[in-house]
Amino acid sequence: MKASRFLVLLLLWIPACASQTTTPIPTALPTRPPTPTRAPTSTATTAPTATRAPTAASKLLWQQRAAPRTLIDANDIARIKQWIATDAWARGAFDQIIRNADAWPSGYLKEFNLTRPDLPPTGGQWTLWYICPNGLPLRYVPTHSPPHYCPSTNQYYASPPQWQNRPTLYNEVIYARRHDALATYARWLGLAYALTGDAKYATSAATILRAYAAVYPTYPHHDVNGKTSRSGAKAHAQTLDEAVWLIDLAWSYDLIGDTLAPADRAAIANGLLRPAVAEIEGNPMGLSNWQTWHNAAIATVGFALNDTRMVNEAYNDPANGFFMQLRDGASADGFWWESSWGYHFYALNAMIDLAEMGARAGIDTYAQSNLRAMWYAPLQMVLPDLTLPRFNDDTGRSLMHEWMYEVGYNRYRDPLLALPISGGARGWQALLWGAETLSAASPSMTTSALLPKAGYAILRAGDGTDLRYLAFKFGPHGGFHGHFDELGYVSFGAGKLLGIDPGTHSYASALHDGWDKTTVAHNTVVVDEQNQAEATGNLRQYLGFSAFSLATADAGAAYPNRAAITRSLALTPDYWLDVMRVMALDGKPHRIDWVYHDAGNLSTPLTLSPYTAFPKSNGYDHLTADRAAATDSDWQATWTLSGARVDLTMLGVTGTTVVAGTGIDQTNQAVPFAMARRQAQDTTFAALFEPSRTSPRVTTFASLGAGLSIVAPGVFEDSVLLPDDTAHGDRSFSVFSTDAVAAYAREDATNNLQTFVLANATRFSDGVVPRLTSTMPITLQVTYTGNTLAVTLPRAPIAQVRIYAPTSTQVRVNGNIVGYKREGVSVTITVP
Repeated sequence: MKASRFLVLLLLWIPACASQTTTPIPTALPTRPPTPTRAPTSTATTAPTATRAPTAASKLLWQQRAAPRTLIDANDIARIKQWIATDAWARGAFDQIIRNADAWPSGYLKEFNLTRPDLPPTGGQWTLWYICPNGLPLRYVPTHSPPHYCPSTNQYYASPPQWQNRPTLYNEVIYARRHDALATYARWLGLAYALTGDAKYATSAATILRAYAAVYPTYPHHDVNGKTSRSGAKAHAQTLDEAVWLIDLAWSYDLIGDTLAPADRAAIANGLLRPAVAEIEGNPMGLSNWQTWHNAAIATVGFALNDTRMVNEAYNDPANGFFMQLRDGASADGFWWESSWGYHFYALNAMIDLAEMGARAGIDTYAQSNLRAMWYAPLQMVLPDLTLPRFNDDTGRSLMHEWMYEVGYNRYRDPLLALPISGGARGWQALLWGAETLSAASPSMTTSALLPKAGYAILRAGDGTDLRYLAFKFGPHGGFHGHFDELGYVSFGAGKLLGIDPGTHSYASALHDGWDKTTVAHNTVVVDEQNQAEATGNLRQYLGFSAFSLATADAGAAYPNRAAITRSLALTPDYWLDVMRVMALDGKPHRIDWVYHDAGNLSTPLTLSPYTAFPKSNGYDHLTADRAAATDSDWQATWTLSGARVDLTMLGVTGTTVVAGTGIDQTNQAVPFAMARRQAQDTTFAALFEPSRTSPRVTTFASLGAGLSIVAPGVFEDSVLLPDDTAHGDRSFSVFSTDAVAAYAREDATNNLQTFVLANATRFSDGVVPRLTSTMPITLQVTYTGNTLAVTLPRAPIAQVRIYAPTSTQVRVNGNIVGYKREGVSVTITVP
């Protein structure tokens, strides 16, 4: 279960490792090489329920049972054997376990270029130290001397040039990899024994456990800086990594317990398991992904040793336990509070361990609604290509074949939860914690979604072959792993990821703070060339209709006492709008930089000249190839990708300097940006983006009355009215007027109204006839299709609604045919 754990902790890039050895482990039986244990990740939708506090589970009365009693028990073993006999996929998953167990010790020897399967001579170091001097990942080449290879510079290193006072640091990282590999092999061997009864597997697992019991007490306590601190441990430099490592060893002990002599059981318990728990317990972390793993390790050892104190601590500690982490760490939206998918799934992985062990012991873990919500949040936010938007300290993640959905589907049996795992090979986790068969239903995610607590609005438009997508961030900062990017967003269109978020380099790289976290590295605005403060924005308006979706939010105190920022993003199946207003709070003009980073090659009709006015700090020092032009007029830019393009038009404002250049992504590859710079006290950036596969269709983007006009000749003419806190009463936009907070209207090539969307409106007119009147403010989408008037209402007060529909003979509300009263050219319906 833990083979993929370090991948989600931003370790995707870091290979394996090796060096000197001591503490020999007698060999068991060599055999075939190990197979991969998981695949990436997939898609889906809908929202979870709100959370509730744990009730009966708070007073933990767990069932004392015979071993094995951690992550699988005797009932699981009987079930698994039955599945293996009848289901081809289960047989394949079982074979995967056996291949991995049979790879001991040959796989370990080969991976680390060893001649004996020894334990490392001491504890390991933080894996994120394993980077080149330029901040990019190293690769371990065990057969080369020295073995630490930097692909980006084609150089090998014996020690880190950037940390000359720690010459053995790279080797110590390799020790950590070896410790993890040994624990993983112990797990495979324990599972192979439990499922086959073959004593050779138990013998090999016991050898690893006995070796650790003998040397673990001798390993010095150390932290990532090679010093002694609360966060340090013994086999690893962090209690976090110690916990992940310990779970597999304790699980193995539980699985092979009936083969161990009493003296061996006592030696392993008292020399390894209890001392490792003591290391972890010495660093209580409160609300954190660390503590979720601490809890999982303490619980695994507690169940393995029948230690009631440990089990109760893991679940019920009011400041650290499982129930507290769910209550406070996974909001009602289900997105882990650090707002990074790497950490979301990292925490969920530990929560699954705790939930599965607890459920087997009679603890009602799966009744916690926030746990269920942790499976739904990624499905609500997934991009059309089944990846997840990269915000904060995230390296990027796909939902395709994500094994954790095996557990979610098995526990809740919602077809949506089967989407990421349908159609692919099912692995060993499915055998242990999944369902025998998966749902045949195939729902899809094409609707917009709002996660108000986590602070994300997901706008979707278009059909399954050409979906458009925006992920808009306005919520809490995210703590240590947050970036200074309130009101930032990523975009997708024409089958491509377009607007880029930088994600993160290794935390040990200077680029992590110097670029990844800076405001200018994101698609937002920078005031006075300074990074934002940690802030939480506020949602002002949200609409999630198929024809027109909208999110308006402010940036909170991102620039306290300096500027207030509000952004509206609106999406249609053809384009998106980005309108951002910045207002000084101190009555003074400020330098304001609107910036957008997109994949592809950037071009513009402007005549650009070299530009040298950027500062050498706050991320601006990583903007290169900078060229600029001053313009007071509308301006355009185009990013061209393979098989796709995105065209930008921004409305002109006097005193604008347009800068084009390149930033970087997490692999240091160039990402072109466009920036609009102004010195102003109150200014608005109004931009239209049109993604396409060949060429754009929009020829007109203009301000018209209080709204915006977008025209694609011969195709459509759109009118948009965005929220404005300073507006009161009716507002005019194009030929329309309304008292709505926000509105959208689409006319066809012959000026026939096809669709309109209103937010909190009682009236809407085209200047000739009333198109809608309502007895109460109402939010809705109205579409004319043939003789059918289709009305979509997310929620509505009791109201009489009169809609212009001279030729409609049928009225549908939310897909259902309803009765209506015809009054001349209009129909009146009662909602809800």
